[in-house]
Amino acid sequence: MISKRYPKDIINKLSEEFALTPEEIEKIVDSQFQFVRRMMVKGNTKGVKLMKLGHFLMKPWMRGRVEERKRVLKEQASVNQS
Repeated sequence: MISKRYPKDIINKLSEEFALTPEEIEKIVDSQFQFVRRMMVKGNTKGVKLMKLGHFLMKPWMRGRVEERKRVLKEQASVNQS
């Protein structure tokens, strides 16, 4: 079953073009963004370039904001558990 996250017509066109199921096409698309996420979580500040999709990067000042937000959420979770 095709999810509603991607336009059905594009998924079907790619499916026919590459002789793959729509589910396989979605997994391929998702895997690219999982890779980008993994690289950003590791702290890669150089960024990741995906062909035809562009350059994804996290600015150094944004990394500090993300880390601070994680810390605050972790503190709130520990207070709520007490």
